[in-house]
Amino acid sequence: TIESAADYGEFENDALMGGLALGYDFDNGVSVFGSAAYTEGLAIIDDLSSTVTTTDMNQTEKSQTLEVGASYTGNDLFAAADSLTVRGNYYDTTLWDVTSYSGVDHVETKGFELEASYGLANGIYFDLNGHIGEGTEYADNGTDTTWRNMPTDRLQFAAGRRWGDTLDVSWEVVHSADRRTFSGEDLDDVTLHNLRATWKPDAQGWLDGSQVRFGVENVTDEQYIGHRSSETRPAPGRNFKLTLTKLF
Repeated sequence: TIESAADYGEFENDALMGGLALGYDFDNGVSVFGSAAYTEGLAIIDDLSSTVTTTDMNQTEKSQTLEVGASYTGNDLFAAADSLTVRGNYYDTTLWDVTSYSGVDHVETKGFELEASYGLANGIYFDLNGHIGEGTEYADNGTDTTWRNMPTDRLQFAAGRRWGDTLDVSWEVVHSADRRTFSGEDLDDVTLHNLRATWKPDAQGWLDGSQVRFGVENVTDEQYIGHRSSETRPAPGRNFKLTLTKLF
C-alpha cells in the first residue's frame, strides 16, 4: 500500500512471484543446474505526483529469467593436494511493462558467466572470472538500441599466494570491453592492474580478530572514463588503500 502525504491518493496492489531451480550432481565432480524465475516490481513512491492515476500505480514491471549451467570440482589433478573449480552459467532475461524508464516498452538481455579457481598445496592460487553479454531495449515506437544499463564485457584474472590464514598477497588484472558513457557514447577498452596484501595477525590481546589490508589500485595509472560515467568525470588514477578491521 502506498499512501501520499500530499493528497495524491492511496493505492494498493499485490503480485505473485516465484522461481524453480533444479540441479544434479554426477559422481565425477560434474554437476548441472538450471532455474527459472518470474518477478514483478510494484510501483515506487517516486511515481506519485499530482497527475498520477490508478492505472499508473497498478502497473507492475515484470521480468522472466532463465538460467542453465554446469560446474566441475576436482582434487589431485595436476599435483598432489591441488584443487580446481570451474563454473559456467548462461542467462536470458526479459523485462516488460517497463515503468522505471519512460519510453521503454521491454528489454532483453542474455549472456554467459564463467568462474574458475585453481589452488596448490603450497598456497599458490589462480582465479579467473569473466562475463560476456548483450542487452537491447525496445522503445514504444518499435526502435531498439543497446540497453543503457548493460554491464561491460569483463575478464578478471588474479594470481596470489596464501601463507595459512595469516597472509594473502595477490596481483589482479581486470580487462573491460564494450563500455559506454552515461550518454551512450562508446568508450575504449581498458585494462587495470591491482595489487593487494591481507594480513591477519595470529596474536592475542588487541590484535586478536583484527585484519590489515593494503592495496594499490590502477597500478599503471591508466587514464580512462568509467563505464556509464560522464565524459567529463575521469575515473581515479593510481590510488592506495589501507583498511584495518577488528572483530569484537
